Amino acid sequence: MSRRTTRRGFAKSLAALAAVPGVAAGQSAPAPRDPADAADALVQLLRLRLGEQIGEEQLRRLRGSVRANLARAERLRAFPLTGADEPAFVYHAEVP
Repeated sequence: MSRRTTRRGFAKSLAALAAVPGVAAGQSAPAPRDPADAADALVQLLRLRLGEQIGEEQLRRLRGSVRANLARAERLRAFPLTGADEPAFVYHAEVP
């Protein structure tokens, strides 16, 4: 019986593997702090999981997307927040 992977399941497995890179590779190496190294590691994981289903051009584009997402995440992580910070909601009343 073929077990089909959903996008949500794939995203969850990627998030879990990204959280513990040493366990995924069977090593105890620390996580890479350089976004380019982390992007390369995640793209290598995709290459291993997808094998022949994904081409070099798709991997090249994925690498760029992953690097951009990791850079955005670093910028967000650098922004100082306290436990009392809340989202800035903007309310506009719609008058009939």
